[in-house]
Amino acid sequence: MSRSIAACLLLLALGCGGDDDGSSRADAADGPTADAAGGAPDAGPAVFPGSWELSLLARCNFEVNQGGAYRIPPDHFLDGPNPQVNDAGQVAVAVPIAPDSKRHLWLGDASGGELVYHSPVDAFMSGVSIDDSGRAVFDLTMTDTEGLYYYDAAADPVSDVITTEPFGAFGRGDPLLNQAGQIGFRANFGDARAHYVLEADSSSPVVRVAETSLDGDSPYSFLFAPGFNGAGDVASLARRGPGIDNDRPDEIVVWKASGDAVLVARDADADPESPYARFDASHVSLSDSGQVAFIADLTAGGRAVVVADGAAEDVVIAREGEGDIGDIEFFSTDINAHGWVVFRATDTDGKRAVWVGDGTSLERVATAGDHVPTDLGTGMIAQESPDNPVFDGGPSINDRGDVAFACGLTPTDDDQVEWGTGVYLAAARP
Repeated sequence: MSRSIAACLLLLALGCGGDDDGSSRADAADGPTADAAGGAPDAGPAVFPGSWELSLLARCNFEVNQGGAYRIPPDHFLDGPNPQVNDAGQVAVAVPIAPDSKRHLWLGDASGGELVYHSPVDAFMSGVSIDDSGRAVFDLTMTDTEGLYYYDAAADPVSDVITTEPFGAFGRGDPLLNQAGQIGFRANFGDARAHYVLEADSSSPVVRVAETSLDGDSPYSFLFAPGFNGAGDVASLARRGPGIDNDRPDEIVVWKASGDAVLVARDADADPESPYARFDASHVSLSDSGQVAFIADLTAGGRAVVVADGAAEDVVIAREGEGDIGDIEFFSTDINAHGWVVFRATDTDGKRAVWVGDGTSLERVATAGDHVPTDLGTGMIAQESPDNPVFDGGPSINDRGDVAFACGLTPTDDDQVEWGTGVYLAAARP
């Protein structure tokens, strides 16, 4: 599909271009569990958690390895997963590596779980998103019918294609589903991209913002992967043209359902007074109240996890060299309705960990070397080599403060014995 054809198709649906505002800001159940220390008005407990109780939901492993697998068939594997948790404590994660050459969706909670969806052979499956009812959405490409798909145990059929639009797209990234049934995603047209929102019960997504090559009124030469919230707002890092070189100005913008665009943060290339030298290219996360969580290199040195909304003073959740934080890793954040942010970083001893903070409190959920519950007895978060990260992909957090993550597992007395990769739910406790 040529760029010109893709642009023509997009312009048929284009409702608005990028905002050219020049303003800036500088400023459980039967599964194994253990106690590990560590908006919406009905978003769960308002008190920041003091600890998390870990439950192993599933474990993937080679059939020939000690202990086999648990709740996932042997020889089925995750690949840089971002397990997604809803407010009911259900977790969904893609299982893209399998002997049958299909991509699978695993869905479960502390009481059980299984592979619930199986793609056509050799299809490519995106990451998944899940709402509080257990409905999941994902993108399928490299198959006869490419498009957004759903899985819903309460529906008939339980799985089907939602839309094959926008026409000319080569993929729809990792789609994001909210409680209203809306889906936000970034469509890729090869050498151009646009953010779309698909309304519930519709098959025709609407453009929220597009790159200059698709919309001549847009100032953005590159749109990074978006965040999406319950209000139907879309947020992402966006690079201003001309060109897409790293020295071009970058900014984080929220394109609201109302049509307004809110400038949240700019880097030093866009504003010499900005405290942010550059932003991570991982997708930002967006709360229902419009708070954006992101990771940035600071002009003063080091890196930080930050929450900003374009109005109030930016909140630093964590900064390298402060408290117990060592190096902040290059994985996406997630934020809930209370402004609690989950992210990955090493501690001052160099151990990788999953953290949750709100700008006042900062707690770790799990750390390399922790002893944790498994189906094989007490195990350890570890890998056979210190060079291999013990955590896999990015964590997620729900409005109750529960966290889902994936990590390598071994026996407590021998990290050379592979127990595979475990998917955990860490339930928040006061």
